[in-house]
Amino acid sequence: MQKISEEIIQKKLEEIHQNTDKLVGNVLYGLAGILFIFGSIYTKPILALLGSLLVLLIYWISIFYITKRQIKNLLICSSFAVGMIFLIAVPNGLTEVRYSFFILIYMLVIYQDVKLIHFAIGIAYSFLIVNYSIAFDKQNPFYSFVVTHFLEKNAVTLEKFIIGLMVILVAHLVALFLTRLYKSRTYKQIYNAEFQQQQLLFLSKNQDFADEIAAGKFEFVYQLEEGDVLGQSLVNMRDNLKNAAQRDIEDKFITNGISELSEILRKNSDNLEKLGGMLISKIINYLEASQGTFYIVEKQGENQDILLRMVACYAYNRKKFINSTLAEGEGLVGQCYLEKKAIYHTQIATDYFKIRSGLGEILPTSLIITPLMASQNVVGVLEIASLNPLKDYQKKFLDKVSEDIAITLISVKANEETKKLYEQSRIVTEELQAREEEMRQNVEELAATQEEMRKTQTHLEQTKLKSEAFIEGSSNAIISFNDGGLIDEYNQSFLNMFGYEREEKLKINIVSILPEINIFDVNKYIKKGIYMQGKKQSGQFIDVRIYLNKTEIAGKDIYLVYIRDISEEKRKENEYILKINTLEKEIQQLKNV
Repeated sequence: MQKISEEIIQKKLEEIHQNTDKLVGNVLYGLAGILFIFGSIYTKPILALLGSLLVLLIYWISIFYITKRQIKNLLICSSFAVGMIFLIAVPNGLTEVRYSFFILIYMLVIYQDVKLIHFAIGIAYSFLIVNYSIAFDKQNPFYSFVVTHFLEKNAVTLEKFIIGLMVILVAHLVALFLTRLYKSRTYKQIYNAEFQQQQLLFLSKNQDFADEIAAGKFEFVYQLEEGDVLGQSLVNMRDNLKNAAQRDIEDKFITNGISELSEILRKNSDNLEKLGGMLISKIINYLEASQGTFYIVEKQGENQDILLRMVACYAYNRKKFINSTLAEGEGLVGQCYLEKKAIYHTQIATDYFKIRSGLGEILPTSLIITPLMASQNVVGVLEIASLNPLKDYQKKFLDKVSEDIAITLISVKANEETKKLYEQSRIVTEELQAREEEMRQNVEELAATQEEMRKTQTHLEQTKLKSEAFIEGSSNAIISFNDGGLIDEYNQSFLNMFGYEREEKLKINIVSILPEINIFDVNKYIKKGIYMQGKKQSGQFIDVRIYLNKTEIAGKDIYLVYIRDISEEKRKENEYILKINTLEKEIQQLKNV
């Protein structure tokens, strides 16, 4: 529970005592009036008037001139006791006056002051001891006065003295008990009243504070006080909501920034310089920075030395066109490349760089250099300078977006490499097609020559011309077969290509070396470059391209076939395709990271 300060307790006690003073004062006024009436009845008006004036005089002195509370309490209670003394003495004399001490003691109980109780009890003990000391000494000059007015003659015994002491002791204990009981209750009442008042004040403040929180005014200053438990909870809630709102702002900043940069990365993935310029411009403006540079990692020379080439520079809302390269480890940018982690400085050398503004040259106060890294592979470096220190969420944004930029850079480089490979492949393909076209034309010319010879020579001459038509020195196989598919003529390149030995009469069917050919529909292959697989004598298959022509000799159809081994070309083509597929898979893997 809330602890009430001693100052507040004393203040509340003083208010209670002041109210008690007024109440006792009213009683004393009444007592003075009663005393004066008793004086008239018992024909002792002077004594009664003296008592009334003395009672009121003591009360007025305590109220108007005494400031110390204990003395004031004692005087007020004493005035009541004096009044009771005179009230008892007027009708009964001084014999019963001793009982007024008990009235004084129990009057002091209402002021709940233990020290005053002890003081009053001390007076009672002193009065009893002094009276009995005089009463036991008959030679004492005050003996007769004491025995006559304060003690009864038959009461002057040791037993009566002890009983008197016991009565005072009991009165003392009862007064202390009542004082402590009333004081405890008073303190409890003070505490409860003060606590309730405090809680009402807290409730009003808490309600106003809660309204400010509900309105989203998280910067509202709330002065916490001891015991304001609900206020502390509201402050904690305010702080949590404020932090959550700030986190939401920071998360939106990062998310929106990544989204905007992703759009730039998506639309400009075909030109590295253009991409770098748009990226650095967007990042500088988004971070409200002042200057930035964009470097990419390149390998140059026979030793494939690492260089960091500046592809874009942006300063004070303008793009700069600066050609600059740095070696790995050179400067802060080169150091960032080697260490593979961001570098942040708020103490920048005056000669590092300067930013020109309308007011002159302004030195940036913060510098961050971030590696563009994916899968521990640094492909570029961003250098950002700002006139203001970067916030943590801005650094986090750079850290998150750097990986996306790195992946895009890898993709752009891979696309450029793929274009180069594709261009090389296209050139090779065009060369092969040109050669094939040339060979096809040669075959057509050869067929035309054979046709002309057939018309001008006899059957014997045709056989000789057919044999001479084979170019033994050619690296390509040339054969002829009849309409039954039986090969009747061939050159050395055929034997070498299909692994046969030269015999006087080689009986081989065209299907044995070209299993895919349909012997019953040979005409569909005429004058067409056909790709298929050839079969060697060993059973091994090779990739070939055939060109077939048909002629008629002595009324019989003869088929002339030009066969070129394209296995090596196929192998190279497959290597190109495999390399391109591998690059595409690597690009896809990087995009999925």
